[in-house]
Amino acid sequence: MKTSVSAFGRYINIEGTTDVITGIEISDTPEYGDAVGEMAKAVVQLEAYATGDLRAFDLNLRPQGTDFQKSVWDVLLTIPYGDVMTYGQIAEKIGNPKAVRAVGGACHNNPIGIVIPCHRVLGKDGSLTGYAGGVHLKEMLLNHEKKGVKPFFIDPTIDVLPGSLWFYPFH
Repeated sequence: MKTSVSAFGRYINIEGTTDVITGIEISDTPEYGDAVGEMAKAVVQLEAYATGDLRAFDLNLRPQGTDFQKSVWDVLLTIPYGDVMTYGQIAEKIGNPKAVRAVGGACHNNPIGIVIPCHRVLGKDGSLTGYAGGVHLKEMLLNHEKKGVKPFFIDPTIDVLPGSLWFYPFH
């Protein structure tokens, strides 16, 4: 089953069953269909997220991917609203510090965007890097979550470039 939510100037297309969410993608074209069970719950939660009324999703997710991808997505689910991590930090957390590019690939192949928050992952210098919905949308989502988040001082070992997202708390 598929259905859509309109948010952030785009459509958030949701795919799943009455019991689980299997996919969320950002698109210019809506997917029309009935929203029942977990699908209806996803619609309500994504609308609340878009209005700033929800900071943590409570959905039954079933993303399809390799064991490596699932390990990366599990780490993404631990990044709190308003925080960010680098690809390198995620590689460290999964016990494979040299797998930075593979972590980026897993983020790129994340089938449940926004809910599995790959938009909260930055380059090691704090820069925005690729995002399936486009870097502009990634920046929009980060700024959306930043509202109400207090500034902090970044780890001094990270070289911050002008224009980078220095104001996000690294997790």
